[in-house]
Amino acid sequence: VSVQDVALSLPLEDTASKKKSISERGPVLVTHTGLSGPALLRLSAFGARALFASRYAAPLLLNWLPALPRGFEGAVEELLAVKKFNGNKAAGGSTTPTFNLPRRLWKSLVIHSGIDPETRWAEVKTVELRKLAGNLVRCELQVKGKGVFKEEFVTAGGIALNGVDMKRMQSKAVQGLFFAGELLDVDG
Repeated sequence: VSVQDVALSLPLEDTASKKKSISERGPVLVTHTGLSGPALLRLSAFGARALFASRYAAPLLLNWLPALPRGFEGAVEELLAVKKFNGNKAAGGSTTPTFNLPRRLWKSLVIHSGIDPETRWAEVKTVELRKLAGNLVRCELQVKGKGVFKEEFVTAGGIALNGVDMKRMQSKAVQGLFFAGELLDVDG
C-alpha cells in the first residue's frame, strides 16, 4: 500500500542541528514489515544520529492528510460531513469515502480508532470520530529497533567538510589522500 503525500515527524532532538524534531514529507509505503518509501528513508537519514542516541526507540508521528487545511479540526469537520451524507454506509466499507487513502489503510485506521468497520457512519460516536480524525492527521506509531535484518540503509557522519578540498576531493591535512563523496559528513 502506498500513499503519495504523508508528513512524518520524529520528535527527537538532533544534537548536530539543535532541532527538537525532524520532519519530512512525501511518499510512504506500508509494507508487511512496517513503513518504507522515499519520505521515510529521508527522515531516517536526517535523523540517524538522533535515532541512534534514542537506541531506535521513539514515537513517529504521521499526518496521512497533510494537505487538509486546519489539521485536527479540519479532519473532524470533514468526518462530520462524511457522517452526515453517508449515514447508511459502513465506516470501513467498500463505498465509504477514504480521503484518497488506499481502502486497506483506511480500514486499518478505522479499526485502530476503535470503530468496527461494519458500523454505519450514523452510529459512529463523536469520541470515535475524533479519534479517527486524530489518527488521520497525527497518527502515532512507535519506532522499536532497526528493521528485521538489523541493518541500517542510511548512514550519518564521516569526514568533516572543512577538512576537504572540495574541488579535488583531497584531504587538507594529508597531501595525496583523496576521498569518495560517500565518506563525507554532508549532514553536519
